[in-house]
Amino acid sequence: MVSYRQQGVRGKLPCRAYSSRRRGLGRPVLDLDPVRGIAAGERWERALNEAARRCEAVLFLISKAWLGSAWCKNELNLARRLNKRLFGILIEEGLAVGDLPADVTSKWQVINLAAGSDHKQFPVTLPPENSPRRRRLALALLMWTGARRSDVVLLGKQHVRDGWLKFAQQKNRNRKLVTIEIPILPDLQRVIDASPTGDLTFLVSERKTPFAVSAFGNWFRVKCDEAGLPQCSAHGLRKAGSSIAAENGATEHQLMAIFGWETCKEAERYTKTAKRKKMAGDAMTSLVRPKDEQSFPPRAASAKGEKISGRMCKEIKSRERQLDYEVEYDNRQRVPEHVEINARWQTASAAYRATARAALDQTYGSGERHRYDLFLAGEANAPLVVYIHGGYWQRGDRTDYAFLAQALNARGLDVVLPSYALCPEVSVMDIVAQLRSFMVVLWRKTGKHALLTGHSAGGHLTAAMLATDWSAVAGVPTDLVRTGIAISGVFDLGPLVGTSLNDALGLDASAARTASPLFWPPPAGRVLVAAVGGAESAEFLRQGREITTRWQSAGVSCQYLEVPGANHFTVVDELVSPDSALSIKLAQCARA
Repeated sequence: MVSYRQQGVRGKLPCRAYSSRRRGLGRPVLDLDPVRGIAAGERWERALNEAARRCEAVLFLISKAWLGSAWCKNELNLARRLNKRLFGILIEEGLAVGDLPADVTSKWQVINLAAGSDHKQFPVTLPPENSPRRRRLALALLMWTGARRSDVVLLGKQHVRDGWLKFAQQKNRNRKLVTIEIPILPDLQRVIDASPTGDLTFLVSERKTPFAVSAFGNWFRVKCDEAGLPQCSAHGLRKAGSSIAAENGATEHQLMAIFGWETCKEAERYTKTAKRKKMAGDAMTSLVRPKDEQSFPPRAASAKGEKISGRMCKEIKSRERQLDYEVEYDNRQRVPEHVEINARWQTASAAYRATARAALDQTYGSGERHRYDLFLAGEANAPLVVYIHGGYWQRGDRTDYAFLAQALNARGLDVVLPSYALCPEVSVMDIVAQLRSFMVVLWRKTGKHALLTGHSAGGHLTAAMLATDWSAVAGVPTDLVRTGIAISGVFDLGPLVGTSLNDALGLDASAARTASPLFWPPPAGRVLVAAVGGAESAEFLRQGREITTRWQSAGVSCQYLEVPGANHFTVVDELVSPDSALSIKLAQCARA
């Protein structure tokens, strides 16, 4: 697009003819003059906006009249808002580059055609642009976050923590704030690392400033057109991501967590389509006799109202159970305030680690995470408590739980916090073996029978240590672990196989059963307390009740302890309160 002031514009036509031949600018659209063209008013503004939206760059034919024109300033501001590439061309004698505002000469490519030189000696070369990388970054963010364009233009480094992206959804934010928290996929991280980004936002314009929502939409629209994809849009990528996730098995609640929908209605549009497509593909072989068995690729959905075979009904019910498991075990989704809870734990733990009487970073193996911290209460022959952190065997660290050591040290208990290597680098049974090695090292160092307690995956590992046959381990007593308090433990790993948690765990049905203490020989004569928050999911309540029932019938002294009102995270805080039932039980077991 060419912006000029009609008065005294000598040389605009040569510039127009020249720029029309330049590759990359396309056919420039001459501006609409409010005096000799469309009159000033809403119609002129609409026409100007449409012309500016369709162009890629704006040539400003700068004269003294142009510098003094309010209309031309409007055109300049419009081009800036739309993030267009800007070129200034001086076309009036007596006007020098130094006469232009500083922000023009520093950010534009300015050519003086009024200095008596042939304009052909001054080719207008487009400045190097990072648009290929910017386009790839925009595509990756839209596709692999599922964010709307009103959200994607705001995403930046401040929204990233521990490999997760957390942001508040802009749509309807004044009515109801929806917070979205999703992991950053490795492919997306690689694109971000290889792309030019801003300080506050990943996506920036040519001027290195954040995009306005409308400007980004216009820019992306132009890039789609340039790629020969006029039917595509930023919102279309969000819809495509929803379809792909549904076809790959994502549940309604998973889609809601990713895309920020508040009800299942929108998510069901995608899962129903995906399920019908899958069922049609599975059922097509029913149209031929067994001897003519054929395999067909998935095609269009089946006819409305058709009956489904009993075998397929069982398969659907099985899938529905897996869908429930995703919801039941997604504690982060169930407790949105978990971020604030973990941050509070980390802050308190860092403060205590800096002042505690402790032996930090002790080793029990050769691995980087084969470390433990020993916090001393300062009393002779103080009982020893081992707390094993959770995180579904794939995240978490001992350093975040020193706040528990502070509370237990104050009650005269020594505390040990171990770390362990995480999935997917190791398997769940590898982690069990690591904790067994840790217990051997700890016995040789302290000579004490420790009370074991742990939360979530740590509850599983507590039960695993309790059920270990220590008679097969040289140099330790056969009753090395006598008592365990498993908090919100997962003792049957089978339900996790069909969930997204299994992406890192890599379990099949057989491996899940092998790693489940619920199916191990119960440790008769030992003591187990299975504690769980009363506000936790039905599956966590079932896990605690089931191991209590099964082990107690086999000679284990068991107690099921449900903490009223506590969720999967606040149940850990019960250990800090000296008057809570869980804290009192821990102290009794430690001193028994």
